Amino acid sequence: MRLSLISVVLVAVGAVACGSDPAPVQRHGSNTPPADDQDNAPPGPNDTKPPADPGTPPPVGTPEPPGTWADGHVVSGNINIPAGTTVTIAAGAQIKIAPDAAITVAGELIGTAGATHAKLAPTSGTWSGLVVAQGGKLTLDSVDIAAAKIGIWTQKGNVDATYANGTMDANQPFQMEAGSKMSVSKSTVKAAAASALAGTFNASYMTYDKGTSEGLYMNDAAGSMTFSDSTLKGAGGGDYIVSSAASLIKVEYSTITGSHCPFHFSAPGPAKYEVDHISDDTNGYGWMLYGSGAGPHTISNSNFTDSYVNIEMTGTNGKVTLTNNFFINGSAGANKLQTAATVASTANARIANAKPR
Repeated sequence: MRLSLISVVLVAVGAVACGSDPAPVQRHGSNTPPADDQDNAPPGPNDTKPPADPGTPPPVGTPEPPGTWADGHVVSGNINIPAGTTVTIAAGAQIKIAPDAAITVAGELIGTAGATHAKLAPTSGTWSGLVVAQGGKLTLDSVDIAAAKIGIWTQKGNVDATYANGTMDANQPFQMEAGSKMSVSKSTVKAAAASALAGTFNASYMTYDKGTSEGLYMNDAAGSMTFSDSTLKGAGGGDYIVSSAASLIKVEYSTITGSHCPFHFSAPGPAKYEVDHISDDTNGYGWMLYGSGAGPHTISNSNFTDSYVNIEMTGTNGKVTLTNNFFINGSAGANKLQTAATVASTANARIANAKPR
């Protein structure tokens, strides 16, 4: 049933164990939430599962001389591109990497666009992935990353890490330390486990498939994550954009589907969040806003078609304004919003351009 107005009620109920829901998300109207989605316990701390701690990065290994890696180049063990050294991956080069080996970049690693993508892949099994160290710079364009344990690991004080026009298949695509930065654009990413974000993360025109795991998790009060024109999809299970601390979370012109909760914030949560022109399609529960800073926070021009409740906001949240959003409420009926939420207006029809441009 579509509601032309949202019922704004003071709620002191609604803790849910999001991360514990193993059931696939089903189509709107047919998903029965688990029993713990219906209990009367007050919200607690973040009840999603944070990404597993990977420990310390792999050993830096043997120093690599400057030069160009041609097709067939072999990385036979852990290597280090030292400060002041530049290594270039030739366009279309297929780079063979020994199982469990890692490439640490303290200098610069460049991959340039070509008619055929270059590729970093293990000779068998999996390899450890790329580590962009303090002072290191990664610039990969049209370079695919296959069968990596951690696709890109950015360490505090890296100069930059950019990944564009590539396909990444990794157990954990991204591991970011506080004080690091990474940008992903026009790329397809497939994950088996949650990415741990900190520092500054920007994604545009990214397709990210989380499978049944948690999605993208930030716990860094100084960190920010921005998504634009992106498709975030999965096969049910965990939550998608999760934060227990951030300076800013901004999502615009994107779609989110196939998660338990598309957004899950818990105290202290993001200091500010801005959501505009997104479609929250066929997720299991809906938004769980259990803690945020003073804001101001805005949710505008977006579509909500969750299976249970579109938005549940409890706990300590800053001021939230909802403007021109389209709601189809699930089996639990009306949204559950604190008095901190102001519904400025609702839309009478689905927002057509609430998706990647």
